Amino acid sequence: MTKRKNLDCCVSSAYKTNLYRSLLKHSPPPQTPRKTTELISDILFTDRNIPYIYIRWFYPMKLLKVLLILHALMISPMILSSLEANNVKACYSMFRPLENSALKIKGHGGTWELFEKREVFRKHAIIGLHVDSKITALIFTINYICESQEGIPVNEVAGQVVPMMEEKGLEGFIEHYQILAHELEEIKGWAKYADYFKASHKRKLDISKTKTTIENAQQYFDRYRTLATKLKTTNDVEGIAKDGKALIEDIILFNTVDPLLKQANFENSQIPQVSNLLNIADEM
Repeated sequence: MTKRKNLDCCVSSAYKTNLYRSLLKHSPPPQTPRKTTELISDILFTDRNIPYIYIRWFYPMKLLKVLLILHALMISPMILSSLEANNVKACYSMFRPLENSALKIKGHGGTWELFEKREVFRKHAIIGLHVDSKITALIFTINYICESQEGIPVNEVAGQVVPMMEEKGLEGFIEHYQILAHELEEIKGWAKYADYFKASHKRKLDISKTKTTIENAQQYFDRYRTLATKLKTTNDVEGIAKDGKALIEDIILFNTVDPLLKQANFENSQIPQVSNLLNIADEM
């Protein structure tokens, strides 16, 4: 009859030493225990006090765990990249219908053209011009939000000043552009933006907040379409002028209260005006 006994009293020190060495080298005995700490409770003895291992496999299970961990490490970057791409795609998918509805109007000259086309509305054409401008700016900003879901995209300025700053450092950066006859204050502004971009470009946007922004923006695109329709089908000059002015004011307000629009506008405002810098880059 099989019975349990204390390992220390029944197994020689030489056997225990060999057994532990075998475990440490991952070359287990014929039947290997789960782990060293379970040896005493899992080693059984026959009536002849000959020890044998009565344990679930240790090495195959450990190997399986290692393989699973390695597999997870290998596929995690791919999963993350896929999720990031999905956020960008989801944003564009939500916004494209709104954008396309406005582009149909703009493709025919926008509301400005509709004001100009009919003599009864022509004196208010400037309203149409401003409405088109605000809608265009809103389209640009929301597209930027979509593009920058996983970080601030590299623009032309960042593409030049950030690598230059990394290569030369601040002093070398300033010296480089002073040689090209740029003003010191202007160069310091470029250096400041290089530091800002490097510190901020990995920031993420929340896709749920992005969805809220797009949902809240829908009313302005709906009103834009409605204004265009009224310009084609009615003669309500004062009413249409009033609607156009209200739409302009409300889009301006929307840009000041929506968190993501405020963030996008701030990030874009940090880009310095450097047309002459970009011209030099083209020549180089």
